[in-house]
This record gives sequence, C-alpha cells and structure tokens, in this order.
Amino acid sequence: MKVDKMTIGVRGKDVEADSVHVGDVVVVLSGGFLRRALVYDEWYTDVDDPEAAIDALKGVSPRPDFFTFVQRVPHREPRYSYYREAEGWAILPVISFDHWWNNQIRSKERNLIRKAEKKGVELKRPEFDDIFVRGMVEIFNETPIRQGRHFWHYGKDFETV
Repeated sequence: MKVDKMTIGVRGKDVEADSVHVGDVVVVLSGGFLRRALVYDEWYTDVDDPEAAIDALKGVSPRPDFFTFVQRVPHREPRYSYYREAEGWAILPVISFDHWWNNQIRSKERNLIRKAEKKGVELKRPEFDDIFVRGMVEIFNETPIRQGRHFWHYGKDFETV
C-alpha cells in the first residue's frame, strides 16, 4: 500500500504526516516507537468495515501498532469486539425549534432569552462572506494568549482564515 504525505493541523500548526487511503477513508499514521493509525476527520468520516481497514493497514510499512476509529451515536452498545475507551459526549438532539423551545430548555432559559430580546439583543444566522471572515480575523488577533495559553489562531491573516 502506498504511503502519501499530507499536511494536517496539530494544535494550530501545519504538520506533514504520513497517510494512506483505505477505501474512501483517509488514515493518518503517526508516532515513532508506537505507530498509530487514525481516521482523518473522524467526526465526518465513518469506517464501515474495520476488518477490511485493519487488513489493508497490515500492508503499510512501517506497520501501525494500533488503529483508532469512532463508533457513531446513537449506537451505545459496542458494535465490534475490539478494545474500546468510552468518551463523554454532550449530545442534544434538536428535532425542531418548537420542540426545543417547549420541551428541551427550562422556563428560566426561555425567560432569559425573552429578557435579552426586550433589551435589543438580536440573534440571526450570519452570511459567511468576507466581512464575517474579517471580523473573525480581528477577534483572533486581539491577543496572543487566551486562558493562559498561546492562542493558535493568533497572527493568522485573512487568506489563511
């Protein structure tokens, strides 16, 4: 199997990483002593057949020591017999605005929203255009330190964002 190079973002920095295509899934290879294979953009990409992916990764040199992938919600019970580690995800299914407004939030939040509207707060979906991106760049470049750590979007220009 052919190993390619690709640029990925790691903690705000562009890094060159080895990658392979396993079917229609891109798998990134990393590590030195212990080599790890993980699905690139795993939030958006599913591994339909992990057995086939594992078999394909056996042909990669140097071979990864372990392969990680996400099991999608709403599947709560393990679908595969592999070792797994549970992660806490906060998930709120929103069926419609009316259902959310009447059944999923408490009266306190509804009252706070009404109070904000009376004070002139207006919520609307923004257009993703140059003005919006310039506003993002302006906010990103306010300070290099956020919550005591280096802010990885600080210093990015309009074209990068």
